[in-house]
Amino acid sequence: MKTPPMSRVLFASLVAAPLLVVAFTETRAQRCTGVRIPSYAEMLVGGTQEFTLTKAIGAWKYKAPTVEQSDQMCIIGGKCPTAHQNLGDVPNFTVRTFAYHAYTPDYTGEFTGFEHTFALDPAGINSKGTRAKMNFYQGRDRSGAGGGAKYGSFKASIKNGEMSFLYKIPKGNASGMMVETGHYAWVQDCRTQDWFREYSHEKTMGGTRIMFGAGDEVFYSEVDCNVKIKKNKGKGKLAK
Repeated sequence: MKTPPMSRVLFASLVAAPLLVVAFTETRAQRCTGVRIPSYAEMLVGGTQEFTLTKAIGAWKYKAPTVEQSDQMCIIGGKCPTAHQNLGDVPNFTVRTFAYHAYTPDYTGEFTGFEHTFALDPAGINSKGTRAKMNFYQGRDRSGAGGGAKYGSFKASIKNGEMSFLYKIPKGNASGMMVETGHYAWVQDCRTQDWFREYSHEKTMGGTRIMFGAGDEVFYSEVDCNVKIKKNKGKGKLAK
C-alpha cells in the first residue's frame, strides 16, 4: 500500500495524536508535552518492571467549530507488583504516555505524550492504607489545596503485594487542558473532504506505551490498540 498523501497523513496525525496521548496535566502552566518514552529495552533496566495494562481508552471530539468547544478524554488502568503496603507511604504517582498509529502497513506515526505527577490526598486514603481515591481539580496544587472544577480522578488499592489503579480524565475541556495542534480550523475543512470520508471507514491499528510510577517503583507497559477515526470523533482502545 502506498504512503498516504501528505494532506491525509498530516490530518490523520492531528486527529490520532490525542487518542491515547491526551496531554492533560494539573494546570495549563504545568502542561508538559513532547515527553519522550524510552524504548522497551531501555525501560526494562535499572529496576523498571513490566505491568499489566487492564484498560486504555482515549478519544477526541472535533466536530465543534473551535478547539475550545471540542473535547478529549482518557482512561488508563493497570496492575503491578509493589513492595508498598500502605498507600500513604507513596510520596507521589506518575502517569506518562506515548502513542503510535499505523496509517498503512508502511507508514506509522508516533506521538509523544504527557507526564502527570501528583500526590494522593490523605483524606482519600482508608484507615488501613490499602485503598485510596481522589479527584483532580482545576487550580488545585499537588497537595489538593485550592478550588476549581473537577476534571478527573485516580484510585488505587493494594492487596497481596499487587497494586491496582485507575486514572481517568473523562472530560478534558472542563479544565482547558487539551492537546493543542494549532491547526483546528484546517481539521474542520479536511474532515468534510471525500478522501477523509473514505479513510474513516478503514480499520486502523495503533498502540500505546505507558509508564506508571509509584514513588521509587517504576513500571512500563506496551500494548496494541484498535483505532477508529470518524467524521466527528476518534477513539482508541486496547486490542482484543
